[in-house]
Amino acid sequence: MASGTISLGTSGAIIGQIVWSSSSNGTSANSSQVSATIQVKKTSNTTASTTGTWTGFLNINGDSRSFSIRKEVSKNSWVTLSSFTITKSHNSDGSGTCYIGGKIQGPSGTSQANSVVSGNSTVTLDKIPRYATISSATNFTDIQNPTIKYSNPAGSSVTTLQACISLTGSTDNVSYRDISKTGTSYTFNLTEAERNTLRSATPNSNTLTVYFYVKTVINGSTFYQNTSATMTIVNANPTFTAQYLDTNSTTTAITNNNQQIIQGNSTLRINITNATALKYATLSSAKINVNGNVTTATFSGSSLTFNVGTINVASNLSIPITVTDSRGNTTTNTLTVTVLSWSLPTAIISLARVSNFYTQTNLTVNADYSSLNNNNTITIQYQTKKESESSYGSLTTIQDNVQTTFNADNSYSWNVRVIVTDRIGSTTYNLFLYKGIPLMYWDRILSSIGINCFPDSQYQLLLNGTDILQAITGTSLYNNTSGSNGTINLSDSTANYDKLYIEYKDNDGTFNSTEITAPNGKTVYLVTQYPYSNSTTYIKCCGCSISGTTITPTNYSETAIKSGNSPTVTNTNYIYITKVIAYKY
Repeated sequence: MASGTISLGTSGAIIGQIVWSSSSNGTSANSSQVSATIQVKKTSNTTASTTGTWTGFLNINGDSRSFSIRKEVSKNSWVTLSSFTITKSHNSDGSGTCYIGGKIQGPSGTSQANSVVSGNSTVTLDKIPRYATISSATNFTDIQNPTIKYSNPAGSSVTTLQACISLTGSTDNVSYRDISKTGTSYTFNLTEAERNTLRSATPNSNTLTVYFYVKTVINGSTFYQNTSATMTIVNANPTFTAQYLDTNSTTTAITNNNQQIIQGNSTLRINITNATALKYATLSSAKINVNGNVTTATFSGSSLTFNVGTINVASNLSIPITVTDSRGNTTTNTLTVTVLSWSLPTAIISLARVSNFYTQTNLTVNADYSSLNNNNTITIQYQTKKESESSYGSLTTIQDNVQTTFNADNSYSWNVRVIVTDRIGSTTYNLFLYKGIPLMYWDRILSSIGINCFPDSQYQLLLNGTDILQAITGTSLYNNTSGSNGTINLSDSTANYDKLYIEYKDNDGTFNSTEITAPNGKTVYLVTQYPYSNSTTYIKCCGCSISGTTITPTNYSETAIKSGNSPTVTNTNYIYITKVIAYKY
């Protein structure tokens, strides 16, 4: 119940007021009874009462009523001059206001004849409960039944009370259904069709904002109130089937099974079929990861093909396959591919003349090749030619790990080619067969001996082609007792030898020698030191370049060291090479 007092102010010795109150006529009526009383009394600064006819008016919501009434008015209490009640309608939402005003004029013929007070105010009435409101709504998944909490202050006086779910607010996508007029919560028992209506509204996201509406009908007037919540799509990852196969007719002819992939040779294909996006999503893409190599493709239907090609792994391979839908939901399945290890065949080969000398030659080839699940076979062939010939003879097939004997004239060295072939590829080995050489050979004509080789000159003792006597005594390339301090010419190239022995002297007759290995292309330094007296010593040196058949001085000097004096240097070559001996091992 609303009430209040409106002051009319003071004039002369009087003061006026309007006392008002209101009471609701109920939800159905949507109106209030508004009562007002206009009153007057003397101000406290006067003691005498005033008696006479008081005039004026009282206005409630435009209903203005005049009064003229004889009253005695004192300062002790309020005197009512007029009072009445009206029915005031409220707004459709139950809110309401009311204008109240009035005026009082003092009685004529008295001291207050000219005293006039007046005033007005628009007062607020108690709001009348009209329509239901939603206090909360739960977020929910597409497989749950959402619940709203609401209040309906009008109770059973409302005509109808209903709730719905809307996507935009423009229509009831999940249709209105009656809810309890006296209840406080309602759970939507959604049908599958209603759930699909909501799901289809969010094909590209797992979340959807929906609006819960409560509709209240009161005496022909309809009121709506809403709140939002979020629906989340769950259990909607896409489904699919994945298979693989070998599309290479050559390798499938070997395995007789397109589910066996031969390393480095089979052509792998992966097929995705029966791919399905759930709950109104659409298929987006698929991704495969083959041994770290990721490939992505876009769906145009419910299937995809990945032509992977050859894979170079030696054991079974796990391939993750991921399908993604338009909401970003993914499903990953792992495809296990059976891989048969394969590499080119290899062999351990033994090739030798009988007794390392005779024309008869033994060949054994022990092949190692991939099984391919016992589907592989091996073929071993060889062909020969003399080292001096340009082309090989015909191929001959031999058995694996079985010794074969053929003739290769021991007067010549031979090239032997062995080809090991399985059902996919082949490996070629190029071997060299030396001419027949005995462990020791006595050449009576040359008066020479060859150990594991043949002598080619008189009076030789050869070991594996090395002249042992020469290795001991060396070969003289230069010999001149007087020596030379210029370029000397050798009888053979230093490139043919493993070491040089160089003997030299200086102009004072001091001799020295040095050795240098792998001499060709090197520079050697020759030095002598001659103590001329107790106080004087001469040091003489020469740098010589060795190249082919020449030894050439390139820089030289003589240093005189005298006691008590600084050394003196002259650029004169006093080094004379007298002997050069070469050694070969």
